[in-house]
Amino acid sequence: MKGLATMRSAHGMIGMSGIPVTGSHTKKPLPKIQTPSTWLLYSLSTERKIEPPKPPVPVFLLFAIEKRPHILNTQPGASTAQIGKQLGQMWRELPETEKDRYREIFRLNKETYKQDYDTFMANLSDVEKEQLKHNTALKRKKKLAIKTKRKLKSLNKPKKPRGAFVIYYASQMKNRGTTPITVFVKQVAQEWQVMTEHEKEPYAERAKADRDKYEAEMKAWEERMQVEGHPELVRGYKPPKLRKKKVSNLKKKAAPKKKKAAKKKKKTAKKVTAKKLTSKKTEKSKSSSKRTSSKKTKKTSSSQGDESWMREE
Repeated sequence: MKGLATMRSAHGMIGMSGIPVTGSHTKKPLPKIQTPSTWLLYSLSTERKIEPPKPPVPVFLLFAIEKRPHILNTQPGASTAQIGKQLGQMWRELPETEKDRYREIFRLNKETYKQDYDTFMANLSDVEKEQLKHNTALKRKKKLAIKTKRKLKSLNKPKKPRGAFVIYYASQMKNRGTTPITVFVKQVAQEWQVMTEHEKEPYAERAKADRDKYEAEMKAWEERMQVEGHPELVRGYKPPKLRKKKVSNLKKKAAPKKKKAAKKKKKTAKKVTAKKLTSKKTEKSKSSSKRTSSKKTKKTSSSQGDESWMREE
């Protein structure tokens, strides 16, 4: 923190002795350093929200948060794009010594975020961790959907055709007046259900015309996407299968030799295993023959002993 004090003193914020420096060199107070987030409060409740602590604000955004109110005060009618351009230009013109202040705040915020995240994950159960993974996956899907939607809009993809009921609803909007939108939608839906097929026919014809127009526009748009290098946006697109790498001629020549060598190895291995099996069988037969011979000798010796005992009697 000593280095931080010296750095801040160079910018006219705090002196080496800790006394604030006054005069023309004083700066506006920087955004507050991030404190431990409020996720710990959820642990007291039985059904807590599984929300990890938010990551720290990037360096440029810290600068933008501080300078944006000043731009809005001086230029009240400025758009967000104009403000963003001006902030970017101000950041580029800012000296490195000034940028270091924001970098230091970001570093401190990052340290607190890491501590918060570690304690947050340590307090979660296995079920909650799985739920957190599921939630993050859903957020990613939503972000991807928004991104693709913006991309399609920038590429001027034709809008989907309206249905018969939507066309009827749009024609009845002039009769809404001050009726709340939810009530008005219910009224129009009830009217549509009561209508006969003959009354619905003009709206159905208009819907069919819209569909035909949409198909023609989509066909032209998909052809343009193929030319511009966006085949993945075409309906029924299938990603190409990964092709195997082509084997060089030398490898092709070496391949049959390797196959022959492998076959020889297999044959030799089979022969070795066959020899081992035969040797084992012979050993077993020898051992069994020895056992039978030993049993026979024992029997003969016992019978001879019995005969000698009978003779003595």
